[in-house]
Amino acid sequence: MLFEDINYEIFGLKRDDVFSPEETLMHGNLFKSLYQGYKGYPVYKIVANNEHDACLLKIYELDQVINDLNLYLDLNPKDDYFYSMFKNYVKELEMQKEKYERLYGPLMLCNTNYDNYRWSENPWPWEGDSDKYV
Repeated sequence: MLFEDINYEIFGLKRDDVFSPEETLMHGNLFKSLYQGYKGYPVYKIVANNEHDACLLKIYELDQVINDLNLYLDLNPKDDYFYSMFKNYVKELEMQKEKYERLYGPLMLCNTNYDNYRWSENPWPWEGDSDKYV
C-alpha cells in the first residue's frame, strides 16, 4: 500500500485539507478546516497589476504557506508528509526570489550578489508601479 492511499489524519487535518498558496494568502490560513470567515465577508482575491507585482505576489503566497507549515511542524515534527511539503515550498520560494532579484533587484538588504550596492535604487521591492500595493 502506498503512503498516498492511507487515510491520513493527524489532529483532524487531512492531506486534502490544505489550500493552494494563492488561496492560503487570501484566507490567511493554510488549513481549510481551521479557516473561519470574518462576519460573512467574502474572501478577497488579490490580483497583480503587472509582471513585477505578480512575481512579488507569488513570493507572498509561498511565504504564507511556509509560515503556516512551520507552525504546524512545530507541533508535529514527525509528520513526514507536511515536512516534505514544507521543503518543496521552500525550494519553490528560493527559485521565485532568485527570479525576482534577477529581474528587479534585491529583495533584502543583506543580498550582496551584485557588483555594486543596489539596495538604494528605486523602486523598493514593496513599491508598485501604481498607488496600490500588491
